[in-house]
Amino acid sequence: MQNDAVLALALAFSEAGLDGAPLREALGRLAAATGAEEALLYRSGPAGGWVDVQSIRTGEDVLAAYQREFIPRNPRERVWAAMPAGVAVDIDRLVDPDEVAVGPLAAFMRRSGFPARHVCGIRLDLGQGEVARLSLGRNGLGGFAPRALDLLSALGPHLVGMLRARALLDASPPGRRPQAFGIDEIEVLPQPLAIISGTPPLLVANAALRRLARRRDGLTFGHARLAASDPRADSALARAIEALAHGVGPGVPPVRSVAVPRRGHALPYVVQVMALRGAPPRAHAVLLAVTDPAAGKPDPRLLRDVLGLTQAEAALAAELAAGATLAAAARARGISLETARTQLKSVLGKTGCARQQDLARLLARLAPEPGG
Repeated sequence: MQNDAVLALALAFSEAGLDGAPLREALGRLAAATGAEEALLYRSGPAGGWVDVQSIRTGEDVLAAYQREFIPRNPRERVWAAMPAGVAVDIDRLVDPDEVAVGPLAAFMRRSGFPARHVCGIRLDLGQGEVARLSLGRNGLGGFAPRALDLLSALGPHLVGMLRARALLDASPPGRRPQAFGIDEIEVLPQPLAIISGTPPLLVANAALRRLARRRDGLTFGHARLAASDPRADSALARAIEALAHGVGPGVPPVRSVAVPRRGHALPYVVQVMALRGAPPRAHAVLLAVTDPAAGKPDPRLLRDVLGLTQAEAALAAELAAGATLAAAARARGISLETARTQLKSVLGKTGCARQQDLARLLARLAPEPGG
């Protein structure tokens, strides 16, 4: 998976999502990249139900009817419920498409034009009992290629960061003064966050961002702001903060995204700079949200020690824990797919897992928190 393709989609989602704008264009770009006829992104809270449903082609009335009448009849729902967070899944492999091609659900899909014979997707853990789902569907061309799963897995951490930051902004009452936001409200959140406010400006960063900055692999703390090691990225970040520090007016987008290169070949950080909603003019208040696409990948040394894996097996397991498919993990490790299959079989045997999905659940418990 090319980094620039992932980054372009991540920026498209971030800029639209944090602006409060519909995500149809970003979803359309994702659908075009994967050959999907439909792309759905929605959140579901502890009380159940779909929230903030975004689609490229299915109308609100059809989506409402599906939620009301057909969710309990869809055999794919049990797959979604058991799906490990952050791991893209080819749902066709778990539920035969022919199983949803008959009966009332199939009739509804044909009648409404809902393209969902073949489906893949990713479940995203937003914390505090809230999850999101990104689903790709189509009727023709058969199941989705591994590249679609690779793209969803790579995009997942960016979407989690965007949705968490968007929820934080939406939770603030209209007209609330940005100075009222403080470290107590962001300290325990897993998303790396900072707030810059006041005159002279004061930066408060939560624990996740402080841990991230200690790595010194692309982001550090400068004078009352977050600084990038790369000069071009640092200038872009400073301009974004300055532009949004005085509130949002005509012609000024309320969010800007900056890609920050990192040492080595790791995917870049994406920093979203947002004017806090309800901020009065010249309030000097912005929220910074950092997405680390490599977060959640367990240390191979931990996997060796805890699970008794060899160095090669632990390295493969770490790639799988980050959401890579077996083929993508093999490419990342520079080994053949057959070698990867052999190593995976050994890992499953040593961990007592019957399936790769069971292994993903186990590895998720050993992964660090974002920013850790």
